[in-house]
Amino acid sequence: MRSYVLAAVLVPLTAHMGWAACAPGQDARFHCSVKGGAKLVEVCHGGGVTQYSFGAAGKPAELALNDPIETLDYTPWNGIGRSIYEEVTFANGDYLYTVYAAYDRLVEGDDADRLSGGVVVTKADQTLAQLECDAGSISHQLDAYYDDKLNAGQCWNFETFSWSSDCPSN
Repeated sequence: MRSYVLAAVLVPLTAHMGWAACAPGQDARFHCSVKGGAKLVEVCHGGGVTQYSFGAAGKPAELALNDPIETLDYTPWNGIGRSIYEEVTFANGDYLYTVYAAYDRLVEGDDADRLSGGVVVTKADQTLAQLECDAGSISHQLDAYYDDKLNAGQCWNFETFSWSSDCPSN
């Protein structure tokens, strides 16, 4: 349904497949390097579960969080504005880890110049850390969560900006 967004913003995943820490049977939905390649941010999906991981390449994750698709906090692009922006948020107690990707349609250059992303860590509405992805390191398919949520029997309400299982019949 939202393949037009995927075609517009997808940077080929093969560019950084060596980084992928996704388990067998999972797809990399987002990954990038931060801090000059010292750390990696990755979101993987498979078997109805999404996993966020953060840490050094080739080492066990410093932090790994999982959410089933039914409760995954995914915000799709709202369809307006200069940027195609999407995010997924993972909770760990009072801490929230929001992974985002944005494609700025007005920036000159190739797709790598237009694409930005990262992770924002918050607690009680206070930003504790904001890690920007290194330039050219972003690969994402966050928009695939839209169809995953639909397939799980949920629909997006553009008025309340929330997912619901109380969907109108098609």
